Amino acid sequence: MPDDPPPRRSTVIWTILALLCLFITNIVLLNSDIARSALYAEWLPLIPGASEQRVGRHIWRKSREPTALREVEDVHPIRNLIHNADESFGQYDADRSRTFRNTVIKYRRKYGRHPPPGFKQVRTHRAIWHRWAVSQ
Repeated sequence: MPDDPPPRRSTVIWTILALLCLFITNIVLLNSDIARSALYAEWLPLIPGASEQRVGRHIWRKSREPTALREVEDVHPIRNLIHNADESFGQYDADRSRTFRNTVIKYRRKYGRHPPPGFKQVRTHRAIWHRWAVSQ
């Protein structure tokens, strides 16, 4: 309701103090030895002398304390794709001809003949268009 008065200052202070007490109690209890043994208790039935137990196809290794985590090489497949794309572009960029003469040599090597008539004009028009597009 819009006409409700705001909570009193003492109510707010008591609420904050109650939450702070709950927080401190929680920390103290969870760091005690009793809480640790309850948190890490074995949930499988205890078999004397056995450190592992088979349940179906799975083998459960029992421990009262948490074991250290093993490092996992977690490489996402996209990293390999990015690496391969970078290598492919590097090869393309290294093989790309920078001058008209190199372009003609590459064309002759690839197709086994001279470039068609107007080959230089097409390259010149592309260069002009590229300069115009970059300037815009």
